[in-house]
Amino acid sequence: MDTRPCRRSEQLMRRQPLSFAAALLILGLPSCQTQNGTQAPPRLAGTIEIASQTGVPLVFIPAGDFLMGSDNGNADEAPRHKVVLSPFAMDKFEVTQGQFAALQLPDPSQFKSADRPVEQIRWLSAVEFCNARSKAEELEPCYDEVTFECNFDAAGYRLPTEAEWEYAARAGVDTDIPSSNTPSKLKSYACYAGNSRNKTDPVGQKKPNAWGLHDMLGNVAEWCQDVYSESYYQQSPADNPFGPLLGDKRVMRGGSWKASEASCSVTARQGCVAGFTDACFTGNTLGFRCLRRLSPDELDRLRQVNSTDL
Repeated sequence: MDTRPCRRSEQLMRRQPLSFAAALLILGLPSCQTQNGTQAPPRLAGTIEIASQTGVPLVFIPAGDFLMGSDNGNADEAPRHKVVLSPFAMDKFEVTQGQFAALQLPDPSQFKSADRPVEQIRWLSAVEFCNARSKAEELEPCYDEVTFECNFDAAGYRLPTEAEWEYAARAGVDTDIPSSNTPSKLKSYACYAGNSRNKTDPVGQKKPNAWGLHDMLGNVAEWCQDVYSESYYQQSPADNPFGPLLGDKRVMRGGSWKASEASCSVTARQGCVAGFTDACFTGNTLGFRCLRRLSPDELDRLRQVNSTDL
């Protein structure tokens, strides 16, 4: 198992003009009131895809609020609590081995294929990839290269916060168990223990969720930005929470190709050692996806292209 830290490359991928394209034209972002009076997240009438400068597709996720967690799951998923998030753009697919190769970074994966998600990846290596990708697109990196502290105001790529991940995975569904989590539908949305053939799938083989994101459940469990705490929901702030300040574990979400149905849930949480030392070994179930914030100018361009408020 390759546990070497990622190496940054000084070679940049061929740059392409930043473009905004709507996969389906959005005519509006309607919202509704839930039974308890909380404003439900907006549902997209279609998917707005954003082509990055390196050609990796992202999906626009609108600002909104939602009820995070579950009162019917494990103890660390409770209590359900209201969270308000700013808009962001998230990778449509999990980060692939092909993306690592394009940035000339070593691929630690067991299941080799350019279109499969990178796995056996440490949290530290994931954030190093985020910085390398930011530099390739001439964006300000989010992570300090010594302390790995995240600058949330930077324009570059970073890991999603746990709240951003769950909001994106729910895709506007405000119930404890979205329909894609039910046993009758999970096989259509996730590569997991019930259908995986004992390895990952190439990304995008399963159905996307309502916001156009593939493999949010299953395939590889995804690293989040947050330090893991079993009790964090009991004191989490409502506005753009980013987790505890201290801790030796980071949050993983979504389950993997070897996970049970119960683990492939939008609310299930797991803490895993981040891997700040070379002695830390990782499993073939650990991967990630990136996101970045959009500048006011980029949001204005999206509004103009889609003729709607975002």
